[in-house]
Amino acid sequence: MAGRTSIADASGGFFSQPPNLSRLHREGITGKGVGIAVIDTGIFPHIDFCVPRMRIAAFADFVNGKTAPYDDNGHGTAVAGIACGSGMFSSAVGAAPMANIVALKAVDASGSGNVLGILSAMQWLYSNYKALGVRVVNISLGSEPLGARDPLVLGTRALTAAGLVVVASAGNSGPGGGTLKSPGVAEQAITVGGAEKGERGWYAAEFSSRGSKMQNKPDLIAPAVEITTSSAKGGFMLMSGTSAAAPLVSGFCALLIQRYPKHTPARIKEYVLSLVKELDCPHEVCGNGIFYPF
Repeated sequence: MAGRTSIADASGGFFSQPPNLSRLHREGITGKGVGIAVIDTGIFPHIDFCVPRMRIAAFADFVNGKTAPYDDNGHGTAVAGIACGSGMFSSAVGAAPMANIVALKAVDASGSGNVLGILSAMQWLYSNYKALGVRVVNISLGSEPLGARDPLVLGTRALTAAGLVVVASAGNSGPGGGTLKSPGVAEQAITVGGAEKGERGWYAAEFSSRGSKMQNKPDLIAPAVEITTSSAKGGFMLMSGTSAAAPLVSGFCALLIQRYPKHTPARIKEYVLSLVKELDCPHEVCGNGIFYPF
């Protein structure tokens, strides 16, 4: 059973099922020294990213060409908060509260972007990830898949081959089958659908995009309804959607990489999937199960 697995390292330490973020943080596993790139709408220099130290390591703008960090939509700031907000001034503690952030703005103020902008962000990251210590890429956005030569899939393959873990949201086009967005359709990506909790426990949110019988996707689902996170207005807000589910997994990947820095993206993905709890749910809806590290 995937929900009962733990993986030991050579020293005998392990991340056990169920993983618990609070315990890991207390033990010093906070993502410190690991960079998470967020390809999104930009980032507001929220206090939770700047205190006790500035963790916005770099910002690049592929929409308006600005140099100082900003977020004229708010989506990217909220995503970054779930991945790595410090939580020092609220209960909104990110999965990797000491990880560094590289914010790449590829989506405009209205929430619209294009493949060229996202590819430009991917190319920039490919050229700069080593200098910035980036090991994880969060892509909480998507477009309609374009088949075998889909440019975002090809970009995801290139980043993964370079040693980066790419985490992508499944999309919010459910509940129909075959509604996954790109780059979430990429085999190499960790594709995260959305989960919510009802009286009988966790289940896939209706809005969460589904895979098909021909796809081994999504890989898992994670909490995606009314998640407290950082606001681009300076306070805090609630975020819902698979955009909120993906950064929880991204942050956890940063924790794994801090502990196991030599692990490949494939090994990190295997590790994450070993820690989910299986659900009575078709794979094309829930993947391997629910990831709930609390």
